[in-house]
Amino acid sequence: MQGYGTKPPARAKVDSYPTVEKYGIVFAFLGDLPESERPPLLQIEEYGQPGWRANQVLVLEVNYYYERSIENGLDPAHNEFVHPTHGHQGVNRETYRVNEYEVEDHRQGWGFWFMHKFDSPPLPQRGHVTAKDSDTPWGDAKTQRTRIFAGGGTYGPNIMPTYINLSEDKMFRQYFFEQPVDAHRTKIFFLNMRNFLLDPDNDAPIHARNKVIAGQDIALLLEVNPAMTPLSKSKEVLMPADKAIATYREWLRSFDDRGWRIDWKEFTRRHGLDKAYAIPSPGRRTSGNWVLDPVPLLKNRAERDLKDRDEAA
Repeated sequence: MQGYGTKPPARAKVDSYPTVEKYGIVFAFLGDLPESERPPLLQIEEYGQPGWRANQVLVLEVNYYYERSIENGLDPAHNEFVHPTHGHQGVNRETYRVNEYEVEDHRQGWGFWFMHKFDSPPLPQRGHVTAKDSDTPWGDAKTQRTRIFAGGGTYGPNIMPTYINLSEDKMFRQYFFEQPVDAHRTKIFFLNMRNFLLDPDNDAPIHARNKVIAGQDIALLLEVNPAMTPLSKSKEVLMPADKAIATYREWLRSFDDRGWRIDWKEFTRRHGLDKAYAIPSPGRRTSGNWVLDPVPLLKNRAERDLKDRDEAA
């Protein structure tokens, strides 16, 4: 046993990671890439600008996989069925179809973007639905059918911006920073910005409304099966309206090919039994002799395909 004041062994060290505080959130880069090679943090153009107001960040802890959460937010077809109370539904349910839309690379280069036109019918008046359901950006008196342009995209594997243009001068900008905890838990940091209803007294009603909408999504996603996104696109049927989801999965595969995804099967097979792992930190590039092995990562696509063929043989 070493005495007091004895120098700790060289192997008595743990990984530490670069952090930065922005938008009221603390971000950590979990990896060993040098600073010049790390994906930059998403720059929110409206944040802190005149004419825009940010709600305090809403933190949601949900019991489902983060990729499923992001795919839900990218899906323009789900609004008709999951969020009918906020006005995104078809003229006629029997003939309703999602309008065509195109996806394009995101302007900051780490994901993609799309916009979609929704039909927004009049909303039920107070007395037909509960007060919380009729509290919308229009109050409880939206009596005219309108067109709403809304869309979104991704930035990296777990950030999703969403734009909602109620009219030319009334816009929401929403940003979802989704922290995967494990295969069945996600912590979502939700930043909502707006360029109308700027009085601080409107923060609480808008916050409450967002919680109602999030609750509708959560109720659905708790029932999704399989819980994790299949690695093979042949294991689910995607329709034309799922173009954004298919594009997101292509981006995920590109990140996988960079060696950025943990090999979950290998990790769960050994972690806690005869081995403990750590996500390698930048410090590992300048020093060795670490007690914990780095987490196992998925190999590139060609090696994964070869492994899948060998397992199927």
